[in-house]
Amino acid sequence: MRSLKEATEWKKPVFVKIAAVHNVAAIAAGIARSSADAVVIDGFRGGTGTAPPRVFRDHVGGIPIEAAIAAVDAKLSEQGIRNEVSVIASGGIRDSADVTKAIALGADSVYIGTAALVSLGCRVCGSCYRGGLCPWGGIATQREDLTARIDPRYHVQERLEPDTRLDA
Repeated sequence: MRSLKEATEWKKPVFVKIAAVHNVAAIAAGIARSSADAVVIDGFRGGTGTAPPRVFRDHVGGIPIEAAIAAVDAKLSEQGIRNEVSVIASGGIRDSADVTKAIALGADSVYIGTAALVSLGCRVCGSCYRGGLCPWGGIATQREDLTARIDPRYHVQERLEPDTRLDA
């Protein structure tokens, strides 16, 4: 952790993303003690399709994000280190109710991945990792010819209420 911070001259925060598994609280406590700025807990209900299916088949066998958040918050509080690291929830956070639950259970903030991609037009076909075989063209791809078609500012304006639009 310290090497990463030194490499950025202590100007960039270091986040460590971990899976919501049965021993997530102990893992998060170790990460907090290693001077990370944030622990990102990734729930097993996430998944945008940007990774091949074998990643989930071979490596994901977790617990619900709600249980993980509560366990991590309790463990960090119990060890007196809760205020030393931010807890961020991701994976399966799709709407305001999910955000509210995550915050109430102890998360400091949340990542919203799939819902954000859907708002950009993603069809969640699960093949972004194939590099353009998605019928829409692969929103989550790294191919510049495909990402050039996406205008996030346009999509933000389209989803805002008419009286709060950026061009109003």
